[in-house]
Order: sequence, then structure tokens, then C-alpha cells
Amino acid sequence: MAVCFRISSCGKLLAGSKQWMQAGWVPAVMGSTSAQKTANQMDRYWKKNRQLNRPLSPHLSIYKYDVPMVLSISNRITASAVTIAFYLGPLVYLFGGKDFAGYYAMMQSWGPLGHTLIGTTKFSLAFCFSYHFCASIRHFIWDIGQGYAKPQVYQSGYAMLVVTLLMTAGLMYL
Repeated sequence: MAVCFRISSCGKLLAGSKQWMQAGWVPAVMGSTSAQKTANQMDRYWKKNRQLNRPLSPHLSIYKYDVPMVLSISNRITASAVTIAFYLGPLVYLFGGKDFAGYYAMMQSWGPLGHTLIGTTKFSLAFCFSYHFCASIRHFIWDIGQGYAKPQVYQSGYAMLVVTLLMTAGLMYL
């Protein structure tokens, strides 16, 4: 009999039979005796935690959102946005019409909506690029072993935000 596994919503590793494979269970890669042994170990682990009344880990709800944490998350988000723009821009140019001046004039003819859309797009691209660029320089400084003290981490974070806003404003006027 094939043993299948599925992770429950509480993180528990569940074992099942071949019939459960049709309900989204993943077949075990290892032999059935090893798989059953792993399932038994997991059952004992969760049973022990229930008996000791241990709560599940609260994950992100226990953390205080601090400047370095928010800057790190924002760096990942802006990196994703810059990457998408980097790949999407040439694809639009390659497969779309190559008359960007015509598209720009058409959007300007929409009145306030067009100007808002153009401004929002320019700001989004300029901010994401500027932020990720400044965060990359900050990380390069860390890579050479400088700026690890807690006050320096905060100072470099605030400085990075100021430079990002100045760069964004400069790019908006191009």
C-alpha cells in the first residue's frame, strides 16, 4: 500500500492511504515503512504539544515592526516591481505597437485621469528604482563590513529614505 502525506492547516504531517491521493495528498518518496515511521513521529510530536497545552507559533504577530524590518520588506517589494518592469517593458515594446508618443498623447487627451495615470506610473517606477538602488548601495556597504551597529542601521535607513525621495523627485522631472 502506498503511503501519502499531506500537511494540515496546523502544520501537522498527516498520513493516508492510496485512496486519499485523489484528494490532494502527496505520495511519499521514501519507502512505506520509513514514511509510516515519520508519520508516527509527527503524531507523537503534535500529541505531546497538545498535552502540554503549547500554542502554535504566532509568526509575524509577535514582532514589533521596526524601521530595518520595514525597509527590508520594502526592498524586496521594490526589487520585484523593478524586475517586472524590466521584463515587461521590452515585451510590450516587442509585441505591442511601437508608437509610444501616440499612446502618451492619447493618455493626455483623457484629461485629469490621463495625467493622474501618467504621474502615478512615473512616480511608481521612479520610486521603486530609486529605493532599490539606494538599498543596494546600503547592502554593499554592509557587505564590506561597515554600518552594523544599531544606531548606524537606523541612520543609514533614514538617509536612504531621504536620498530615495530626492532621486524620485529628480527622476519625476525627466
